[in-house]
Amino acid sequence: MSAYNLSFNEAVEKCLNEKVFIRGEGFAKGFYIKNQNDVLVMVDGNNTFHEVVYNMIISGGAVKQKYKAFIVANKAELELE
Repeated sequence: MSAYNLSFNEAVEKCLNEKVFIRGEGFAKGFYIKNQNDVLVMVDGNNTFHEVVYNMIISGGAVKQKYKAFIVANKAELELE
């Protein structure tokens, strides 16, 4: 599992430019951010379909936490196991 060592800006840049997924250390289990047509969206990975739930919301809490980047949105990366 990846370490939460990216700032908000670093994580957003990676997600937009490198097409990786990102996850904040304060996210609920199973949730992550992906790039969908150059828009960052929150995804609920708790079910088989990994449903987009809304566009990423930028809040004070989102900016302050650390993030990790990963390539495969599996149970280990989403803290579901």
